[in-house]
Amino acid sequence: MEKLIEDDGVDFALYQKYFLEHYREIDVPMDADDYVPYRTEYEHLFQTAYPGKTLGVDIEFDDLNDDVKHAYLIYQQLYWIQIFEEARDSFGLTYTYYILPESETESDIYIIDGMRFSRADYIQMKADDPELFAAFDVPQGEEKEYMYLGNQVPNKRDEYAVKWVLSVRR
Repeated sequence: MEKLIEDDGVDFALYQKYFLEHYREIDVPMDADDYVPYRTEYEHLFQTAYPGKTLGVDIEFDDLNDDVKHAYLIYQQLYWIQIFEEARDSFGLTYTYYILPESETESDIYIIDGMRFSRADYIQMKADDPELFAAFDVPQGEEKEYMYLGNQVPNKRDEYAVKWVLSVRR
């Protein structure tokens, strides 16, 4: 998984940056089992808005309009979720995820969660354990048809010192 992310290079960095800035406003369908139609939609929107241009050559990601950027994020989110789900199933794992430690709040933010949770699921988890989720409430809606993105979980330095040391070294 790490090698796939490294090989994706700049594209993964763009995806992660845009995810962190906009995950609250993106509607990623829960039942999407193939990222290809969403890639096709992104490519169509890109070519319609920027005919004959190539991303990273003729136009930079930051210069794209919001519709194209949102389509890109949805496609990338589904692509990576599918990769992580396939790895989980292939290796018989219970769970796969890509998290980013957040120093300011001493928490982990889930960028890619290999276990899909709907916004309705998140509301139920919050109701079941309000203390755990209280500090990181980021309402996105209550729809069961869209994924809850950007879950944050406490990860205190004094409780998980080894993890913080390792994440700082990377």
